[in-house]
Order: sequence, then structure tokens, then C-alpha cells
Amino acid sequence: MQAHPFYAILSCVLVFCATAGCDETTASEQDAAADGLAGDSSADAVTTDADADAQADVIDAVEEPGVPVNMGEPDVDLQSVAGLQVHELTYTVPGLNIERTLEVRLWYATDDETGETAFFEPRVPIFSDEFAWTDATVLPPPASTRAPLVVYSHGGRGFAGQISTVARQFVRNGWIVVAPSHPGQNLFDYQEILPYSFPAIRAYDTLAALEFMENLPAEHPLSGRVDTSRVLAMGHSYGGQNSWLLAGLPLDIEGITARCADGCTPGDVAAFEAFRPEPRVVAGVSLDNLIDPNLFLDESFAEMTTPMLHISGTEGNDGANIFRRAADANMTWVSLIGGCHESTTGTLPCDTLDLAISLQATSAYTVAFATRHVLGSTDEAVLGILDGSRPVSSSAVLQQSAGVP
Repeated sequence: MQAHPFYAILSCVLVFCATAGCDETTASEQDAAADGLAGDSSADAVTTDADADAQADVIDAVEEPGVPVNMGEPDVDLQSVAGLQVHELTYTVPGLNIERTLEVRLWYATDDETGETAFFEPRVPIFSDEFAWTDATVLPPPASTRAPLVVYSHGGRGFAGQISTVARQFVRNGWIVVAPSHPGQNLFDYQEILPYSFPAIRAYDTLAALEFMENLPAEHPLSGRVDTSRVLAMGHSYGGQNSWLLAGLPLDIEGITARCADGCTPGDVAAFEAFRPEPRVVAGVSLDNLIDPNLFLDESFAEMTTPMLHISGTEGNDGANIFRRAADANMTWVSLIGGCHESTTGTLPCDTLDLAISLQATSAYTVAFATRHVLGSTDEAVLGILDGSRPVSSSAVLQQSAGVP
């Protein structure tokens, strides 16, 4: 992966912290409605079956919690609030048979009126989100429904919280977002030398987070309330490649095996061989990433049936290269004019495109794409956003590959 301005700015921040020091930042309405629905107890009061049904409907409306899933035009407000929890899981990597322990971040709806700002990297306090509230009260989806799910993979030298602004937009539209850490490529544990099979390991990390959501403890307010049968895989930078892999882009196992040399073990090859595309991933989003030609053949893109959305910046990675390679895939490409590598996450500012513009566009396109391809919406506004007939931003240029139906 090429170097990006993110790392240069990050280096300055870390130097500043080392020299200057950085401190570590550590039902009344329902009762009233019920009283009103209790009715007049006088002898003149007569309640029919129809009245009783109407009263029950009103009670259900009052008691119905949660944010309903929006099937129409994405509702985007970059200052909307979401709760954020951090969990831990341990799983065994197929093929390698080694254990990995991950942090998993979970964004969800809350009706709290105040909350504690989430800090993603306490050693660099600028990496926080004042609109993501740590351990806020969970507001489950409406009764008898399950919230759709996004699984997110961060980039190299990144962290799961980088996607927080966009994650909150999904929550605002009725979704849940989960993002695992990738030990070995997190901001403060980055390793220059990683296992040969690390691209596959990243995919297994993401699948472990999906399994975590499918098997939430019974006492968790979201247990049984999240739809893990049809999910969106989304990733940034190195994590964007992960989305393509999860969505079904075939690995070049023959080439991977042939290139296995010094430092590569039989377990590494076995980890690649054991990987299978995840059928629960029915759509994918990649954000300003490259796709390693040593892992995927150009002709393999034609084998993909899963719809993909790729968003890149003209000042970041070259989205045109992926668009060329994926010409026969079901791919929609949005190019952000002036966009930098972090324009789709908002982690760091971009001199050539305001973050408010790039994040608004990224949120609108990703939520619309998920609404269409995960939920099956045929709303005219959603379809218009995705075919370019309903412009989202003057800074966004949308193209569709030949594989788009």
C-alpha cells in the first residue's frame, strides 16, 4: 500500500505528544397516555371492540422503542449521536490454528440526552468522536424487528474508530455497526513484518466480529435483535480489500502458493486455502483502497456477483485502476474530487476537500447502497442516488461498470 498524508501528519502528532506531552482523556409521557387510555369510569362510558383495538394501537405506538430502518433517501446528520461499546473476543484462525484476541467496537442507537465522548486512541487525544458516547444506554430496534448490520475493517496503521462518523449515519438510519481491531496493524501495535497470510487473517478477524454479533450474550439488549443473515462488509484502505475478499472476489491460490518463500509457512498457505467467501455478506463497500495483484487475478473480478461500491479520492489511491480491473463486476465507483486518503473516514482534514462535504457524500452513498442491496429497497431516491440521476454532491463523480444490471 502506498504511503499517505495520514501517516505524515500522524508522525507530527506523535512527536508533539512525546515532546510536549498529551494528557490521557480518560416515562412520564407513557404513563400519561396510559392514564388517558384508561377511559372514563362513569356509567355513561361505553367501549366497543373497535375502540379497544384503537387504544391498543396507541399504546403500542407509545411503547414502541428504537429507530426504524429507513428504506428511503438516507437521513444524514454528521452531528447525530450514537452509543459505542467496546468488547473483546478470542478466536482461532483457520489453517494457522493460532488464537487471536480482538477488541470489537459496536455503534448503536441510544436515547440518552448526554454522554461521555469516545476516545479511540487515548495516547493521541485528537482521535475521538464527541457524538459517539461510550457505554450509552442501548435503544434496541422496534419490537419484533431486527436491525441490519455493517461489519467494518480498518486500514493499516489505523483503528476501528476511524469510521465513527459514517457509522453514526448508519445508526441514524436504523443500522448497527461493528468493527474489530486487527492486531498487528493497529495504530500503536503496527508490525513491519506480518504473517504471509495476514490478508486472510484480517478476513477471519471480520468474520469473528460477525459471529460475535450473531451470538451476543442473552443479557445484551441487542441479543436476537440484529440481522446477521444479510450484512454489508465495509472497509477502508487495507480494509477495503478485505471487503472484496469477503464479498466473493476469488483468491489466486495457485499464485499465492507459488510465491510462498522465506518466512512463509504451510500454515500460511492453509489459512488462504481454508477461506471461503461469506454468504452472509450480500454487498460490499471499499473506501480508497488498492487490491493486491499478487492475491487476485484481473479475470477473477468477472466471477463476482456481489454488488460493490468503491469510493476513492482524486488525491488518494487511484480508483480508476480498480474500476478498470473490475469492469465486468457489479461495481459502482464514486470519485471524490479533491478527496484525500482519509476523506471517507474524516480522521484527518484534507486541504483539497472539506471533510463536511466528503463525509456527507460518503454517508449518503454508503447508506443508499446498503439500503438497496442489503434491504432490497426500490425507493426512487435510493435508486437515483446509485445510478447518478439524483446527484449527492458537486464534488462526487459516479460511474457504473458494465457488470451493473
